[in-house]
Amino acid sequence: MLGINFDNSYAITEQLSLTMQTGFASPQGLKTSIWGLRFTNQAENAFMGSLGFLYTF
Repeated sequence: MLGINFDNSYAITEQLSLTMQTGFASPQGLKTSIWGLRFTNQAENAFMGSLGFLYTF
């Protein structure tokens, strides 16, 4: 399994932050003896992305 993830945060004000997350995972070298034949044949690349605000008080 190969995975890369980037998490970033930008402070807009003292209480408000803009957050961004991006990620990628690639199923490389999965062993059929551990995960099973059906799972390893169906495993594909996965992408993740999110954007949001975080307000603290």
